[in-house]
Amino acid sequence: MAVKYDPQLGRYRQSKLTEGKAKGLIMNNIKNKLIQRVFAVVKRQSPYVVLQ
Repeated sequence: MAVKYDPQLGRYRQSKLTEGKAKGLIMNNIKNKLIQRVFAVVKRQSPYVVLQ
């Protein structure tokens, strides 16, 4: 699961849970964020850089 290995996504998940958002909605948002990252890497033709 991405939220275990990516601290940024883990913080995002935790903040949305504390706001009371539904877990399915949060996971859908995380999936979309991952897809956006993949397309950005392909478009830039450069390796993914982890930002802390």
